[in-house]
Amino acid sequence: MDERSENILVEQAKKQKRELERFVQDVLVKDTDYGLIPKTNKRCLQKSGAEKLCALYGYGTRFDIISREVLSDGGYFAYEIKSILFDSMTGQTVAEGVGACNSKEKKYLKSTPFDVANTVLKMAKKRAFVDAVLTATASSDIFTQDLTDEDSENKPADSQNNNNPPSGESGENEESIPLLSPKQLDFIYSLMSQRRISVEQIRKDLKKRYGINDCKELTREQASEYIKLLKEIPVKAS
Repeated sequence: MDERSENILVEQAKKQKRELERFVQDVLVKDTDYGLIPKTNKRCLQKSGAEKLCALYGYGTRFDIISREVLSDGGYFAYEIKSILFDSMTGQTVAEGVGACNSKEKKYLKSTPFDVANTVLKMAKKRAFVDAVLTATASSDIFTQDLTDEDSENKPADSQNNNNPPSGESGENEESIPLLSPKQLDFIYSLMSQRRISVEQIRKDLKKRYGINDCKELTREQASEYIKLLKEIPVKAS
């Protein structure tokens, strides 16, 4: 590879990194899509944040059970799961991640093992999924995966950031114009991914059309209109 080609690849990598950081800053929500590990400034990626990153990059996922241990007499359950991410356009595998969980972990000791059997399986899948997403998106320097936290995805709603009202509510009063629904927001991310539209392109377009900087600021009516516009953009070949 000549020096010119290497420079092009470096610039492309820098651009992708900037777009990823902008997406994290403008789209992902603290205490919902990621949490802060206690006594540190490290961000821990959660399942919903990993799903949004997959939508951004156009990745699908599937899971394989690597190992399963079920001791019905003692009520012990353990799973090791592999998550495989693939390009939704080509089907090509882009990354793999591994996660494990068992019913003797500290957070489950006070529960009846049989009551947490399904939870243990889901947690193993989540850990594998997040592991794969961190690898596929090269975001390990932005996020970490802390396996000992209490899983902020399961925290009650009143413990979440009050500065980020749920989609569909303005956070002002009942007469405020409702913001777009979570389904509309997810659909926009999916269309962005399918058509390979960068976050920066979307920001510029939203500023021009609606005078806003973020998809989350769209009203439901604007979101419906914008979804129709995005659907008209041809899907780019890989």
